[in-house]
Amino acid sequence: MSVAKTATKEAIVKTVCSNWIESMGIADLGCSSGPNTLVAVSEIVEAVCGITRRLDRPCPELKVYLNDLYTNDFNNIFTSLPAFYTKLKQDKGTHFGPCFISAVPGSFYGVLNKGKIYISESSPESVVDAYSSQFQSDFLMFLKCRSQEMVKGGRMVLSLIGRDSMDPTTPVSCYQWELLGRALMILVARGEIEEEKVDSFDAPYYAPCMEEVKLGVEKEGSFMIEALEAYEIDWDGGDDKEMSHESIGERVARTIRAVVESMLESHFVWQKRWYKNKSKAGNIPPGNEGIPFVGETLHFMAAIRSTKGVYEFVRLRRLRYGKWFKTKILGETHVFMSSMESGRAILNNEVGKFSKRYIKSIAELVGPHSLLSASPRHHKFIRGRLFPLFSTTSLSPFVQHFDQLVVQAMSAWPRHDFVVIQHQALMLTCKAMCKMLIGIDSGYQLEMMQKQVACVCEAMLALPLRFTGTRFYKGLQARKRIMDILEKAINERRSGSGCGHEDFLQRLLAENENKFNEEEVERLTDKEIQDNILTMIIAGQDTTANAITWMVKFVEENQGVLDKLMEEQLQFVKKRKTCHILTLEDLNEMPYASKVVKESLRMASVVQWFPRVALEDCEIEGFKIKKGWNVNVDARSIHLDPTVYSEPNDFNPSRFNGESKAYSFLAFGMGGRTCLGKNMAKAMMLVFLHRLITTYKSVKYSYSL
Repeated sequence: MSVAKTATKEAIVKTVCSNWIESMGIADLGCSSGPNTLVAVSEIVEAVCGITRRLDRPCPELKVYLNDLYTNDFNNIFTSLPAFYTKLKQDKGTHFGPCFISAVPGSFYGVLNKGKIYISESSPESVVDAYSSQFQSDFLMFLKCRSQEMVKGGRMVLSLIGRDSMDPTTPVSCYQWELLGRALMILVARGEIEEEKVDSFDAPYYAPCMEEVKLGVEKEGSFMIEALEAYEIDWDGGDDKEMSHESIGERVARTIRAVVESMLESHFVWQKRWYKNKSKAGNIPPGNEGIPFVGETLHFMAAIRSTKGVYEFVRLRRLRYGKWFKTKILGETHVFMSSMESGRAILNNEVGKFSKRYIKSIAELVGPHSLLSASPRHHKFIRGRLFPLFSTTSLSPFVQHFDQLVVQAMSAWPRHDFVVIQHQALMLTCKAMCKMLIGIDSGYQLEMMQKQVACVCEAMLALPLRFTGTRFYKGLQARKRIMDILEKAINERRSGSGCGHEDFLQRLLAENENKFNEEEVERLTDKEIQDNILTMIIAGQDTTANAITWMVKFVEENQGVLDKLMEEQLQFVKKRKTCHILTLEDLNEMPYASKVVKESLRMASVVQWFPRVALEDCEIEGFKIKKGWNVNVDARSIHLDPTVYSEPNDFNPSRFNGESKAYSFLAFGMGGRTCLGKNMAKAMMLVFLHRLITTYKSVKYSYSL
């Protein structure tokens, strides 16, 4: 910062002299921890105040933004500034909360560079490309955001660590990180840290050359460069002939610590400290329960409405706390865990102390008799009654019917134009499920069902507020209309006016009247039938359509996978007659396509976690779980865990050539609550993929997921 002081003052003078400024922003995007935090900001504040005094102008309001890893306690920093808190008390009174802190540590996830923590001379080209691409993406976003905050004609002084070589792998560019990486591997050899921890630590740092900075500014287009200068920093004291080797080494260590100490503390030490000290804390999972009753509900709802989706809430807390963390949503304690061992114990209910329970909004929308809401005993009974729907006998005609729907839909797609894959998949899956379950495949009733089911799905993660106009209220009204349609269908069939149907509803009603089976066993009530038909339509339509959409995206982005898939599918077509309708046996002859489906389900993780509730106090992996707590198995984290799947962010269907680790693939859950319709969902994905690949030779995609 000191070497950029002159350029900063020049920019301040030009800005203040040419504009009447009421407010000025100062942002330190990599501030230090501890007493040096405000050094750079203080120098800028003094410069602004000095210049305005000389010009006999009032000093503008200064808005200071500090950015660092979450381990930097900003509240303690601000507490050390009496004048700061005095001003807050004057403006807001004595009752004001702590400063809001938002931070996301690191830009990378997964094993990017095994055995290394940054770019090195021996790094593969993919590592260099990954860092360069991430810098360009982040830098352009940074420039865009800053341009929206600045007045026209404003100036920004940007000071950052860079390199003088075009090649980022030169020793000068990455030597400090190479030293740190070697030191970490020595600790691995001593058994003090795990090698997997080193492999998964990819330094969120990049030192660009001047050409990259210039290219980024020109590409983004919001700014013009007035001056671009490079300053050489003697970071190791090598030019000082009087410094000993020990002094140089100490200076190098201090330089590295200033940049990465909090990162290392977070990645290698902080989580281990939790495990060492958890007995003192009663073995309770780490986490933040927020304010009373509300907890972190507002953060959860904000994530739902964000472009990144609800899982961002989980991802940020997992980065902070590790594989186990605790939070509070809508007054209830939720524990999230992401290890295969815990997943096995909870989903298999090995300790016999867990039951399935979704959040209140989902449970009310699907109904009290739904498989998703039922008690263990009730669930076992309902599952037994519904199981025949998903047998091979039922699945075979369904595959043929769905194939006909897909062929019909694709033949109507406009040539040389575009279609929205997700929209098409939703229509197809809803039509197929409605036909199979209640015999509706066209007309006003189908449109009505599609509209009402969509409304229910949109309300599932909404706040359970029963006020007119809220999403949850609209979802409840849509559920009521669906129940009315189903009740009417049941009454018509019982009266004889709805005869001639061959669907699952008819089979259930016939069983109740002992037309299929004369054994006197307990049957489903009408309410149980209605709730579970709605549940099956939602599961078969919404989740499957989303999985199909992600599958198309992944295949389109990976040319090698597309080529191999095309080869398999075209060979299959050659063996069949023209206008051949796919059968269940045909799908068994598509081994690579089946792996594409499985890999798509792994990477998409459409069902991102599986909720359970503790029926009594218990302990898993050393953590105590209290009765009534919600325990969520984080399937997405397990699917993207580099210790479970090698290169987890790569779309690689061939990873399933061999046997997978037990409880590593959780797309459909595990244990007694495994999704009943998993084979049906995979069949629909295979049919859609086959028809898309063999119908369209060249497809361009545009998507926003």
